[in-house]
Amino acid sequence: MPHLRLLVAAALLPALGLAGPARAQVYLGLDATLSSPYVWRGVTRANGWVVQPEGFVSLKAGGGFLSGGVWASYELANAGPNDLSDLGTGGAGLAELNYWGQAAWSLGLVQAALGGIRYTFRGTAPTAGRTRADNTTELYVDLRGTSKYVVPGVALWLDIDRVRGSYIEGSVTVPLLANPLAAPFFGLITRAAVGYTLGQDVNTEDPSQGAYFARAGVTHVDFAVSTDVALRPLRVPTVLRFEGHLQFSTDDATRPTSARPSDVQRNSKLWTVLTVRLSPPIVS
Repeated sequence: MPHLRLLVAAALLPALGLAGPARAQVYLGLDATLSSPYVWRGVTRANGWVVQPEGFVSLKAGGGFLSGGVWASYELANAGPNDLSDLGTGGAGLAELNYWGQAAWSLGLVQAALGGIRYTFRGTAPTAGRTRADNTTELYVDLRGTSKYVVPGVALWLDIDRVRGSYIEGSVTVPLLANPLAAPFFGLITRAAVGYTLGQDVNTEDPSQGAYFARAGVTHVDFAVSTDVALRPLRVPTVLRFEGHLQFSTDDATRPTSARPSDVQRNSKLWTVLTVRLSPPIVS
């Protein structure tokens, strides 16, 4: 999730040689992601190009940070009848706008975050993938190790509104290559993640209840490789990240790569993500 990258970025800032959050009482974060397709928890939400800007503010409070922000998903091309789209066929534009807040702190060998997200969708019936009727709210907890070599993590999202039920994701992140003493900083990072749903699957006893997945259990396995390049244009800490993903799907909801019948039972899929993040301190 976009807001959880804040927790990871805070952990990486000292290693990147950037101005760390501990030196700034308040800082502003801005980023933009370009992706094709847009994959959310293993589910292909849009198989065309999307741009996803985000802005947030973080405040140092005691031994942790309080943060809040806004994240959006904008579909760049008109979706056709064979395309997957949150906005719906025949149009391009803002498809999703989310608001989030979290508290994050360090517990020795573990970094923890507690927060909530409000999801709002901009599609219009009857051709939309997601409309205002799909708006919902989640609470989450995220725990990650602070090791420099092998970083385990587990996150739990609990839907308390439309879908209900929980989604759990376990992950292991392993940095392979870095040059922390050189400029610009460059890092090569690998990550493996497994998704598991409990209660966010189709409820056969209540068809009106929302669902993200077809059944309870493991949803998908995702293997990712990313490269980070840290720069300081105009003295503003900036991170460029390019990600490549290989996913193996186990739930029917995570299999489709488009709306074509031939693509609904795929066992694997590939996608790429390009992210630019700016983190200028606004009060030092």
